[in-house]
Amino acid sequence: MDWTKIEGTGKIFTDHSFPADQTMISWKEYPRTIGGLSKYLSWFKDFRRPRDLHDVTKNSGQGAIPPVSLFGSEYEKTGKMLDYGFEQGSLGDNYFLTFLAALSEIDGFIPSIFHQGKYNHEGIFALRVFVKGRPEEVTVDDLFPTYNNQPAFSKPSQDGGWWMPLVEKAYAKVNINYEMITSGQQSEAARFLTGAPSQDFETNTATTEELWDSLALSLRKQHIITAACFNEFQGLQAGQGVIVKAFTKYTYPDGTVLRLLKVKNPWKRCPDGCKDGQKQEYSGRFNSKDSLWTDDLKQKAGFEKLRAGEFFMLVEDFKQAFKRYTITQLKRDWKNSFVEKRNALNKKTYRFNFTISDEDLTE
Repeated sequence: MDWTKIEGTGKIFTDHSFPADQTMISWKEYPRTIGGLSKYLSWFKDFRRPRDLHDVTKNSGQGAIPPVSLFGSEYEKTGKMLDYGFEQGSLGDNYFLTFLAALSEIDGFIPSIFHQGKYNHEGIFALRVFVKGRPEEVTVDDLFPTYNNQPAFSKPSQDGGWWMPLVEKAYAKVNINYEMITSGQQSEAARFLTGAPSQDFETNTATTEELWDSLALSLRKQHIITAACFNEFQGLQAGQGVIVKAFTKYTYPDGTVLRLLKVKNPWKRCPDGCKDGQKQEYSGRFNSKDSLWTDDLKQKAGFEKLRAGEFFMLVEDFKQAFKRYTITQLKRDWKNSFVEKRNALNKKTYRFNFTISDEDLTE
């Protein structure tokens, strides 16, 4: 589909290859998951565009949709995207949205996925993604399933950016429908969005020392690390992913060694509890109000520089809280390439030639 022939025409675009009907959400004949979306199809009968939702809700108070933007009003003012306060909605694709949230922290990365630099009148968007390692362009419209005049699945950012729902829709389109992207691995999201090497690790297969070494080495190399929480743990909610940002190793005067990880929860939090929001902040050891903090440790760890959603936790507690973590070796200056194998069922040996510099070997 040539989006360049539609953008700027003033004609509202409708993507008939991914129609705004129940097949976009689920196939009744093939419910992918136990208790999947197919039995909730009656909930999501209405499909609307963001500007329509804004017009309908702007005077409704708490549930109002902000003025519509592609990357958010903060990006339009400062060139920096809001990278916290995200809401998942009714779809079990937190693994995908967690990695998207991690990418929002990298200057310019989310905008680089889109061919469009701002929200257009036609409601057509073309995205650069990777399908089985191959760079592809996926085009979507901006008709979203809704419930009670709100997007049924991922929500726009707090400053009105619709980039997350649009990327989520592109992923659903590639995978046939929204139900097909419920449940997955953060590495799947990483490969789809970046084409970079990404691998999942189980925390229970490593000792605490091995886990620390793995995380510290990858953070030194500025790799992206995300983690999945499967059970509630001291304020962390089951089913929500986090981003691992930094590490601190501290030695007390008596020789005791402390190993702290700086972690970010990018999800919307509600002090009194609310749907799709975390009920409270992390409450484990070395949370922001813990008396274990000393002035020297705060200075060493950069405590005063914590940003929205960030907190510290012991590596021992990280191991207990998160069943799985994902390391993605994303380098902005790397070039993606792929080898497509066709009609090669009988060929078992392949030979590839690479040129590797001394600098590459340090990675």
